[in-house]
Amino acid sequence: MIPVFRLLRVAVRQSLARPRSIRVPEPATVMDDVRQVDAYDRAHESKLAAAYRAVLWFLDRLPVDFGGGVAVDVCCGPGHFACELGRLYGFRAVYGVDLSLPMLERARARAERIGLGSRVAFLRGDAMRLGDLFPEHRFRLVTCNNALHHLPDLDAVRRFLLSLSRLVEPAGVLVVSDLVRLKTPELNDEYVDVLGEDYTERGLDQLLHDFRASMHAAWTAEEIRAALPHVNGWSWMIYVPRWLPTLQVVVAHPKEMPSGQRRAGRSEKTVFEVPALEWQLLKLSLLMARRIRVAGE
Repeated sequence: MIPVFRLLRVAVRQSLARPRSIRVPEPATVMDDVRQVDAYDRAHESKLAAAYRAVLWFLDRLPVDFGGGVAVDVCCGPGHFACELGRLYGFRAVYGVDLSLPMLERARARAERIGLGSRVAFLRGDAMRLGDLFPEHRFRLVTCNNALHHLPDLDAVRRFLLSLSRLVEPAGVLVVSDLVRLKTPELNDEYVDVLGEDYTERGLDQLLHDFRASMHAAWTAEEIRAALPHVNGWSWMIYVPRWLPTLQVVVAHPKEMPSGQRRAGRSEKTVFEVPALEWQLLKLSLLMARRIRVAGE
């Protein structure tokens, strides 16, 4: 359970602070190290579960018909999120893409273990060259979680988002989530320390180490806004919780949102378990999130 009062203190300091944090890029982008693979294979036991569940909650609220469509999760890691897409949303097929062979091995084993091996497949591919992997295929849903902060600069972010948008079919949607760098380096560290108690108790020291580095490498919402590509006929929206930006979610689609029924309650059936109070607080922050909209020309 997160110490709520310590988290509230971080939120108050974040709201009052003047921005002075400088981004510190992470040194590597491909996770082949066995310690990192082992750690991320247990990501569903960490606070990453709340971020994954939040994205599923966004999917529930989108009026897009996923039934019978095909989805792809880019930078899928050990496959937690891709498997949940296959299990909950009625896709005909789901693909996970990653550059790390050890991550893909864990992902394939997970899909087989839970009976999704025939519908959820994992492919090795460079996230910056997705057109080579899918030269003609288009997807009803394209997702990417916790990967933008691995990119070296905003030009790479722009090219990556443009590459993702080209995978989306006319009736589809793109959903990208990531961390948010707080206003000062001290706030980044304090936020990690608050959540880190839970990581330490679960023996997730490697994940905690990576989490700290990722917070300092994360982009602010304003930086992401500056990097959004101009795609004719597309609308981009960034959702950021107001008081403590625990994550940011980018939703992009054709200007006229595809029509379909919302999938109320699907995310409530996820394997990503979050304590009830924590989930209600996160959901409230998402309902009241700041929205930054950018329309394509």
